[in-house]
Amino acid sequence: MSPTEVTVTPSTPSPSLLGPRAVVVRYYQDLNSKDYLDAWNLGGSNIAQVSYDQWVGGFATTKEIDVAASDDVTAPGTVNVFIEAAQTDDTVKRFTGTYTVTDGVITSAHITSSDH
Repeated sequence: MSPTEVTVTPSTPSPSLLGPRAVVVRYYQDLNSKDYLDAWNLGGSNIAQVSYDQWVGGFATTKEIDVAASDDVTAPGTVNVFIEAAQTDDTVKRFTGTYTVTDGVITSAHITSSDH
């Protein structure tokens, strides 16, 4: 009888284990990959002021989102962001603001357009 081979794949820690910044970055990775349900569950449901379907529809003209995120050392759980959202018409929308992350989930957002 030959021994059974077992393949061990290292697991990726959940965003909550990596800190608030990682949660926000993961949220945008989910949006970019059109994994809207995971983004919704990661906090989209807490910050959207519309239904899930309306929220998803709001990304219909978004081609790709780049986010620069940093933990706010003066406010634990707060992540400062600069966002560039490339649109399907080749324009770019820019936003700045903060996300609050609690227990691995985005619980609030204060994001404003930085376009003039």
